[in-house]
Amino acid sequence: MPKAPCTYHDFKPTLFAGLEKCRKCQATRGKIAPTVADTLDAKAGAEHRDRAIARVEKAADPTWKEQALQAVEQLACAFPQFNADDLWAFGVPKPLEARAAGPVFLRAVALGYIEDSGEFTRSEQVGTHRMPRRIWRSRIYTG
Repeated sequence: MPKAPCTYHDFKPTLFAGLEKCRKCQATRGKIAPTVADTLDAKAGAEHRDRAIARVEKAADPTWKEQALQAVEQLACAFPQFNADDLWAFGVPKPLEARAAGPVFLRAVALGYIEDSGEFTRSEQVGTHRMPRRIWRSRIYTG
């Protein structure tokens, strides 16, 4: 039996993005997240990715970005392959948004320091829960 409508709604988020439910009467507001079919669009996905990368890059400290790029260059000279965990192990301080490393790696690709190996490894950082990490192949490894 549904609860009677209350005179003052106390909405809380639900597990569905964008949908809230009243703690008292279970009334809902908002919209249910799009269906899977609505979210499968490679072109739109690439556009969202590119906008996110641009936002993260714009927000990152320029001095940190240059320091990180120099570290990637040094890693590429010293190792045939490496991943983002190696950047942090190399001593580059983590920025407020660790995803800022992504644009740095992409810049290193554009400069010819590294390339995508097509391989992945599991992160060793505790906070990333063994998330897959791209392995970058050096194009300037000197042995």
